Amino acid sequence: MYQPLRRLPLAEQIAAHLREGFQSGRWVGLLPGVPQLANDLLASKQAVRAALKMLEAEGWLEDRGAGRRRRIVAEQMKKPALRTLRIGIMLHIPLEKNDAMSLKVLLGVRHAIEMAGHTCIFSDRYLTQMGDKVAKLSRAVKAVEVDAWIVSLGSSVVMEWFAAQSLPVFALGGRFEEFPVAGSATRIAPAIESAVDALVQLGHRRIVMLATTLLRQPKPIPSLTSYLTFLEAHGIATADYHLPHFEDTAEGLEHCLDSLFRVTPPTALMMVQSDHCSAVLAFLARRRLQVPGDVSLIYMDNDPVFALRLPPLDHFQGPVKEYTARVARWVDGVAKGRPDKRQVIFHAEYIPGGTVGPVKK
Repeated sequence: MYQPLRRLPLAEQIAAHLREGFQSGRWVGLLPGVPQLANDLLASKQAVRAALKMLEAEGWLEDRGAGRRRRIVAEQMKKPALRTLRIGIMLHIPLEKNDAMSLKVLLGVRHAIEMAGHTCIFSDRYLTQMGDKVAKLSRAVKAVEVDAWIVSLGSSVVMEWFAAQSLPVFALGGRFEEFPVAGSATRIAPAIESAVDALVQLGHRRIVMLATTLLRQPKPIPSLTSYLTFLEAHGIATADYHLPHFEDTAEGLEHCLDSLFRVTPPTALMMVQSDHCSAVLAFLARRRLQVPGDVSLIYMDNDPVFALRLPPLDHFQGPVKEYTARVARWVDGVAKGRPDKRQVIFHAEYIPGGTVGPVKK
């Protein structure tokens, strides 16, 4: 797939030029001061300072204090240069359709890869398009020349296939725990437990969670299983009502909501995705149902599209920087020829807002 040329910021260009100069012997010992470098490189002092900060962080330069010239670290030049990689990212759905947390993670991962000097390439095929068809997946992967893959929300079929390939692979969420691949996921069970406890204390028992097919089938992921366990711990006999099945379409969700509210309407809804949340808010508005007076809502993410909504949504807060740092370490290991296969699980937190209230009597 064609990738447009990525223009590096000026500070990164200056840093790359200086690294080359250190290795070629153009600069040795003490580096000229910022004013002289700015004049020699025809760049602003601000850009030069930013480049020097990068080189200090990388270990190329030693800051000897205010007013003193930086020392070039000779030991750094003896280290073998890391291999420049092409990292492919296999998306579950188009980038712009991801929920807020997933989008932040994906963009953060791309930024970390590029800041490390590697190239990030998104596949032009999505997992939802291929529908767990191994032949289609194989063709899509072979069409992109990369050194390693990052797979977003891969199913068990997808992750089993990637685990059998020779290229290193990192799973961003999805069903990867049973396979020998590196990966990270967000465990939302602790946040779900806090949310269920808060709802039950306010008298809620007809609690429904809306989750995509990927998370429910062929069997619920551990977090959803935990959700049902938490309900049962409060004496609520669980059934399909509490985790309903529906097609991942607007019509499928609308039919599901119509069925739920026909006889025994839920007093609380928990939603995994932002599009579900938007659809539920529109559905309740058409029914003239008030939040939280008639129905309490908890959105299991933190999409900025709802940032100005009043009352603010009760929501979950997940890690982003932690994901980025974990992927950056994995990519660094791949570049050194030592890719790890550690699986790291993070935890989400329940953040109360203004959309959960007592059951209406």
